Amino acid sequence: MALKKLLIPSLAFLLCVSCITVTNVTAENTRPSIIRPIDTDLFYEQDSLILPDVDVKKGKWLLHEIDVPARFHNDLYTMARTDFKWLLGNRLDESATKKDIILPQIIPLRPTARQIKELATGTADAYDYLINFRTFIIAEDRSVPGVIGLRNNNAARIVLEIYDLKKGELYYSHYVTTYDDVDQTINFDSRAGNLLLEGYKVIINKLKDNVVK
Repeated sequence: MALKKLLIPSLAFLLCVSCITVTNVTAENTRPSIIRPIDTDLFYEQDSLILPDVDVKKGKWLLHEIDVPARFHNDLYTMARTDFKWLLGNRLDESATKKDIILPQIIPLRPTARQIKELATGTADAYDYLINFRTFIIAEDRSVPGVIGLRNNNAARIVLEIYDLKKGELYYSHYVTTYDDVDQTINFDSRAGNLLLEGYKVIINKLKDNVVK
């Protein structure tokens, strides 16, 4: 089932994106048991910069701590850890549990080759790939429940970047911005945090779809 998209003014004030490709997303996959269902009442805009086929059967991977507001952290990080553990098995480690790893708390998006090499050094060159999520709350409606006639004004962006630490380059990149339907009566289940989770589902489903069979 194809998802709708909503075009809004440029988000250049948050991220500099050199090329934008808006694509349809489907929840269909040959392995439906691992596909996360998507809320098709929302709007999704995708900036697909680098989406290669991903060979998850090779290399050692590190999931970095997710940059996300504390009130959304547990749900988002648990989903990410579960999905990447399913994909990678015992070849996945988490930076949050590794005391000998020295990495910045927030990794800049689209880092230079030098910055990626510094990340590799911070992991003692023990990993082949580093998984980095970033999140941005663009707009959040904090209206009071029970007030009639209000409309949603929520939007959130989530970014997945994977770095090839051995080659010192950006390996995989996918940005998803999720919006409420501004024509709907306010729905208190569709807060900005929920939009982050829904955007994550689009990202992880696409990654799973790109996994080398």
